[in-house]
Amino acid sequence: MVTLNDSSLRANVYETVWDLINAVSWGLSSSATVTVTAAFIDADKALPQVVIHPVDIDNSDFTFDKSSMYREIRVLIEVYSKKRKDLDQMSDKILSTMETASTPGMRLVDTGENTAMSSPAELKIHSKAISLTYVRRS
Repeated sequence: MVTLNDSSLRANVYETVWDLINAVSWGLSSSATVTVTAAFIDADKALPQVVIHPVDIDNSDFTFDKSSMYREIRVLIEVYSKKRKDLDQMSDKILSTMETASTPGMRLVDTGENTAMSSPAELKIHSKAISLTYVRRS
């Protein structure tokens, strides 16, 4: 796990999330190999896959003496699979990993999920978006 610092916070958070997700033992019922990537790979052989999007950071107002501020850090992770059961297993593993991981310098305060199904090129692909919200005081 990487040490978080304000000058490279986005890169540090991304690397931390990337490392945690790559360390997951997926154990899918279909015994498929999960591809972890930074962008959706439009190839049938790349499924199932996990896409980790760039990190968003919102800065709150400084304290009165400008000695500190809160930063809200949002990470969006998308999961794609042809099998609904694999999608749910992958989502559960990701949430479990992120909720129990020790992430010094930031605290997980919220998680959320959205589910969809798309049919590019007549392939039924199930997808789920997982949002993670962290808070950091600096």
